[in-house]
Amino acid sequence: MGGPRLKSAIATAAVAGWIALVVGLEAAGDGAGAAFPSAPLTIVVHSKPGSAVDLMARRAAEIAGDRCPVPIVVDNRPGTQGVAAMSHVLGAPRDGYTLLAVTRAFLSTLNVTRAGVSVDDFRWIARLVDDPEAVIVNRTSATPDLAALVADADARPAAEPQIWIGPGVGGRDHLMARQTWRALGIRARWIDYKSGPQAVLAMLRGEGAAYVGNAADVAGKPDLVVAAVASAERLPALPQAPTFAEQGVPLEASMWRGFAYADGVPEQAVRYAAALFEALSRDPRWRAYITSTYATPTWDGPAAFEALVAAEDAQTRAELDEAGLITRYLADGPLPLGLVGALLALGVALAALALARRRGRRPPLDALVAAGGLWVALFFVYQTLLFRVPAANVTHPATLPWLWSSLLGGLSLWVLLRPWRPAAAPGAAAATRAGAREALALVAATVAYGLAVHLVGFVVATVPFVVAGARLVGYRDGVVAAAVASLFVVACYGVFDLALGVTLPSGAWLGRG
Repeated sequence: MGGPRLKSAIATAAVAGWIALVVGLEAAGDGAGAAFPSAPLTIVVHSKPGSAVDLMARRAAEIAGDRCPVPIVVDNRPGTQGVAAMSHVLGAPRDGYTLLAVTRAFLSTLNVTRAGVSVDDFRWIARLVDDPEAVIVNRTSATPDLAALVADADARPAAEPQIWIGPGVGGRDHLMARQTWRALGIRARWIDYKSGPQAVLAMLRGEGAAYVGNAADVAGKPDLVVAAVASAERLPALPQAPTFAEQGVPLEASMWRGFAYADGVPEQAVRYAAALFEALSRDPRWRAYITSTYATPTWDGPAAFEALVAAEDAQTRAELDEAGLITRYLADGPLPLGLVGALLALGVALAALALARRRGRRPPLDALVAAGGLWVALFFVYQTLLFRVPAANVTHPATLPWLWSSLLGGLSLWVLLRPWRPAAAPGAAAATRAGAREALALVAATVAYGLAVHLVGFVVATVPFVVAGARLVGYRDGVVAAAVASLFVVACYGVFDLALGVTLPSGAWLGRG
């Protein structure tokens, strides 16, 4: 009696309750957004106090602070070309209270380093400064302007290219130099210095024909002049500096600066920060300050800034790759991998047969296994040679495979060349078969380990492989073997991943392969 009506009423009440809950949560979210910010905002800067991006961040904090109900502080975290600052921001709570001062130079850092950080890890919320790139010369040198630079480069023999200098290899200034060489049709050589100030001092000493940086680098240095600035128009603060365009070279490029959040920050924080920085971009004090630094005030909000970063990230990667500054595996080697493997197998087999003939007997089982190990080592060493690695890199992704393959090859060669054991007596047939089974099991475990490293990575695959290998060679204490294997894995991670910057494989299933 009244059953259907009662069920309908209960269902209606349940739906209404859910609607009320959703609306209440949404209202609570809006309330939290309206209350943002309720604690100080921190701008993390990747360089030491006094750098261009540091001064920009401090001036922005000062002027934007007039509109912000909470303090805005600057936190300098220099190191590893910005990776330390980026990692700090990515590791901070994603509550909207930690911002990162960003610059176009980050795109080179993210593409060259193996830090596991990408542009997709950030929300690029505000581009506020365009700082045009400039080619700077010494007025007292033989190349006091752009025309003299071109004439000097053309007159030089191929073995003595013109010297251009600047901070770092693969950075924005280096890439700008390469663009300029192409645009001018000249040959030159890049000499990198540890920092911009060191390169500027080198220019004053006459160590280079040109320096690539920003127009502000000539301030207070009367011997240095801007030969060409890569902007559409002359800079108001430096009207005597000609543009590339007015000298017949269609070249524009700038070192933009701005601010970003770690991806995943609440939208109300993104909206607040974007509105705050948009108001800052229109503030006369801000515009006057940026103009005084020989740069141009500009404004891009989140949508436009993220589109710009995506396009320039792809462009930067292509430029670095074209310059040979990105480590890359060359899948198309001079010969097909199958043919190389077959030729190596043939070579090892012929060498083993020649050794057997010289010793007048058939090779024992351990020598045959060693020959197989030598073939595997040579095959993988060949593959490590297919990595195109920048000349400045001491380590790279092929370093660890090369070390392991070299170790395997050396041990295999030692087993193969050492005196062979006398042929076994007839009564030792059973022991020989047992040894063969152990050898084949060890080979199978090694193959399985190689597959496991590809699928689940070095850390996950290594511990069980070491434990299994210990059992195969007669060591039965699995706890001790596991402990030793774990310590070995930790040591490898510390040496290769942390100290040398060689990223250990994490596997196709668990991350980077």
